[in-house]
Amino acid sequence: MSRNKRKNIVYTNQIFKFIIIVLLLFALRYINDYVIGTSTEKNTANANSTYSNINLNSIPEYTDKAYIDLNNNKPYFSEEEHTTKVFETYSPLDSKGRCGVAYANICKELMPKKRRKT
Repeated sequence: MSRNKRKNIVYTNQIFKFIIIVLLLFALRYINDYVIGTSTEKNTANANSTYSNINLNSIPEYTDKAYIDLNNNKPYFSEEEHTTKVFETYSPLDSKGRCGVAYANICKELMPKKRRKT
């Protein structure tokens, strides 16, 4: 085989490897943005659907008070959300590793069994 043919084969192999790497990167980006990102958005939408009847304009401006009463201090939970069962659910991290919606019925059963290290 001549020297030029060997160079062409090596060059062609390098281009082929580069194209494969670029295609893999695009595939990983697609999976991260559309497949994983979509499930995060669905979880967020489901968690926020209960609170869709809250009017943000009804929340007063900030004052020096530590808290304010909203909806005459009555929660917006539906009847099916009233439960004494222990549960905790977390949405997956987004593409930047940030946390999303967390929803739980917190009680003693969810507390750590061992003392935390300080």
